[in-house]
Amino acid sequence: HLHTHPPTHLMCVCLQLISKKVRKEMSEDRIIEPTENDILMGRGGKNNQHVGNEKLRHFARGRCDDYRKAFKKRKSSISRELVQQVRDMNPPGRFLKKD
Repeated sequence: HLHTHPPTHLMCVCLQLISKKVRKEMSEDRIIEPTENDILMGRGGKNNQHVGNEKLRHFARGRCDDYRKAFKKRKSSISRELVQQVRDMNPPGRFLKKD
């Protein structure tokens, strides 16, 4: 049984940066059923509880110390690395939003 832990401020900032970077790259393809590695963009309980979102939070928690110590340019780089980490999963994680 998995529990959702409230994100730290640093993780929120990191996830917001990811959101900004990915929004530009989202395709208009229609996805019927997200995979376990997909990230559901947006706020709310169902998105937060999706297994892909939990994986992303786990990845982000592992980078919080680096992120906290980093300057702005490095923070953006860490965000891009997290996006790539999601995309490198099998099956590849996608960043999806509900329309």
